[in-house]
Amino acid sequence: MKKKVFPLLLLVLLGISSAWTASDSRKKSDYYNYDNTDVTFNISAGINSGSGFEPYTFMAQPYAQIDTKYFQLYTGVQMSGEIFHATTGGVFWPLRLRKMRLGAGMVYHFNYFDDVSLCHDLLFNLHYEVRPTYWLGFKMNAGYFYKARRIFAVSDYVGYIKNNSVDFSIETDFFLPYSITLYTRISSYEMFRYMVFCAPSFSFGITKSLGKRLDLTFETTSRYIDFFTVSARYDDTELRLIMGLHL
Repeated sequence: MKKKVFPLLLLVLLGISSAWTASDSRKKSDYYNYDNTDVTFNISAGINSGSGFEPYTFMAQPYAQIDTKYFQLYTGVQMSGEIFHATTGGVFWPLRLRKMRLGAGMVYHFNYFDDVSLCHDLLFNLHYEVRPTYWLGFKMNAGYFYKARRIFAVSDYVGYIKNNSVDFSIETDFFLPYSITLYTRISSYEMFRYMVFCAPSFSFGITKSLGKRLDLTFETTSRYIDFFTVSARYDDTELRLIMGLHL
């Protein structure tokens, strides 16, 4: 039953967005053509249910991003009690058209869990983004995922535990009137969470632009373990409020 919730929510949002934009007066020239440069600093604060693989209640995420015609770069940290995350990554876009772009990217993530473990993650992905109409967009990427984790309690005997896996992310964006954007995302990883395959996250968010330089986003994310098997198990839920400043 739980596995049907996300597709059903996506269909409902698609129907609402279609009806809303039917009378929208925006012109096709308002399409985002992937040629603009955007430099953004974000600060995210949130609460977690505390039931997951990494138990915490409150967290903060300062991170920055630059998105240009040819490349995208981002870096940031998450601070949540005794758990620290740092992530940096980028995408190079060799193929750029008016409504779509195709590229390749890499991500490095570091995680330190006080007195428990430290972890290094590397992702090498292909990225595809398309804006077929002025109210709808898709973002997809997938690739190779390498994880090396050192568990302090057994590190003298086994060293690093290494995993070779795959990753993916699929996002749908609905660009609505009044500078509102709705989005849904299913992903095997997040900017500060990298689990081996079969532990996806389901996210829903709403962004309101407040002028040209400021936007506010509310996002909720639910996570699962072994989701694609008969033993699928709920992990945790996180609620975030994100403020983005466009420089």
